[in-house]
Amino acid sequence: MKISKLIIMSFLLSACMIKWDMKLIVNEDLSGSYSLTAGIDEELQIFALEMVQSSLGGLDNVLESVPEGYGKSFYSDEIYDGITIRNSFNNIDEFNNQILELKSNPDTALMLIPIEEINIEKEFQSDQVVYRVFGEFAEIVESEVTEAEVGSPQMEYLYDLRLIITLPGSMISPLEINEGENTVIFEPNGREVQTFEAKSVSESDREKNRNQGFFLLLVAIVTTVIIRKKK
Repeated sequence: MKISKLIIMSFLLSACMIKWDMKLIVNEDLSGSYSLTAGIDEELQIFALEMVQSSLGGLDNVLESVPEGYGKSFYSDEIYDGITIRNSFNNIDEFNNQILELKSNPDTALMLIPIEEINIEKEFQSDQVVYRVFGEFAEIVESEVTEAEVGSPQMEYLYDLRLIITLPGSMISPLEINEGENTVIFEPNGREVQTFEAKSVSESDREKNRNQGFFLLLVAIVTTVIIRKKK
């Protein structure tokens, strides 16, 4: 786990910053897509170059280890340089297998370090369908780091971690969204285990069909009345 140890040490560097984004989109049929982005700032790139002769701190090794079927590319913005990997899935089992596949390789597991566990569920309740994405964020480094533990004074951690989830229907947790996309953003602190849950609801197919049938019946009645009046 050489790369993981490097990343943990990197978190202990004063003023160095690490970016991590996971964007997950779930559809009504439980298909979907996701992307994982990891990046480091210029100061950390210099440190990584000195330590492991890699300007990306070992992240470039991830690209070489990405399994077939995944999209992959370099990432860059005003602060960070790094990589992005992406994939799609047809059902929950396929999503779970892909996550396990990434975690099974020390290099690609780096892309999921802030995620301890992530699950997707779909439940039928009365005339509603409930969609859930839930799990745990990992404790990346301990909240207290002493001089004896790492051989240096306690330092400041600077993370930029985000999990972005988009669900079908109407978002009801952790906040209610009445307009726009049903997207929520979680920002773990990386210093402790934290739970997360995104939940949305939509009408069941039975309710949709009933509403559609009522609408068609109403249209038929109005049309009949208009025709009779014209006659």
